[in-house]
Amino acid sequence: MGIDAIFVGGEAWDREKFAVMPQFEGAYMMATWSPDVQGERSRAFVEEYVSRFDSRPEDGAALTCDALQILFRAIKNVEKLDAESIRDELYDLGPYHGVTGAIDFIHSGDPEKAGVILRFENGRTMIIRPILLTQEN
Repeated sequence: MGIDAIFVGGEAWDREKFAVMPQFEGAYMMATWSPDVQGERSRAFVEEYVSRFDSRPEDGAALTCDALQILFRAIKNVEKLDAESIRDELYDLGPYHGVTGAIDFIHSGDPEKAGVILRFENGRTMIIRPILLTQEN
């Protein structure tokens, strides 16, 4: 089509598929997590996941792990097991440092959490820089 531009996309992009397509060489994408994140919890999660399932985890697996851990922590701290009590505990829980980085729920119900900017290079995705995702971003 004659387009000579660098593509920029979001977490819905299929990074494994796009990384090997020459049209996406040099493109950037935002992601909530990458298995290449070097934190201790992230590395341990990737190792455990690979040993169990013989494949690298996608974002959804890491996010699910963190979501369940946050929920279990909130439930453990509430006296009354109802939606309002759990919600309030999520607000007061403080930052949870999990597989995908720090997650902290603010009083709008939205999480503030870490993410990464990735670049497609030589058939792979490379982490360019971590960022903090907030309601203002």
